[in-house]
Amino acid sequence: MAPESKQGMWEDKPVWPHETPEGRARMEVVMRMERIHLLRRLYMQKTMPDHDLYFGQLPMLEYIWLHDGCTQVEVAQALDVSAASVAVSTKRLQKAGLLVKKTDEKDLRVKRLSATPEGIARARRGREVFSELDSRTFEGFTEEEFTSLASTLERIGKNLGAAINQDLGLETAPLHKLAEEVLKNVSLPPRPQRGQQKENKEEPFQC
Repeated sequence: MAPESKQGMWEDKPVWPHETPEGRARMEVVMRMERIHLLRRLYMQKTMPDHDLYFGQLPMLEYIWLHDGCTQVEVAQALDVSAASVAVSTKRLQKAGLLVKKTDEKDLRVKRLSATPEGIARARRGREVFSELDSRTFEGFTEEEFTSLASTLERIGKNLGAAINQDLGLETAPLHKLAEEVLKNVSLPPRPQRGQQKENKEEPFQC
């Protein structure tokens, strides 16, 4: 039997998404979004320990602060994380004296969560760190550019949420509502005027 020609071998080759102009464009955008997430996470992992908080603890502590008496199940649903993850994190926060757990008087099986004064203070400091980073992240954006970006990200979030709901049967929490609550309850430092930013003398992070 004659060997199959190289041309014949590739006749049924699938067309990968990145091999089309539209697919390449989508992949480049996704890679940029993932890089932004990586850089933001790196910054927080390096700075949050200075405030005795770690990446992922701030949103949880803020939610408990703003929803005094909430349960671990409610935290998990609001932040789109597993109940097991919430159990581990709340245990650590409780050990650090940042929150307390109280048994529900009407249902002894339910534990109610409350942030301590120290927990609230650290949440405020942590939010200031995020606020400063956000201010520097969007430095130079016009109001129109910022509004357009927010609208685009909202559409992406809705499409991704719909895919998760349809394929996995999971509801995604409206995290923007939590952000709105945070902004109402936390005094944020004023955004520095152009020319007042600190000079960055370190080499840029490459990834």
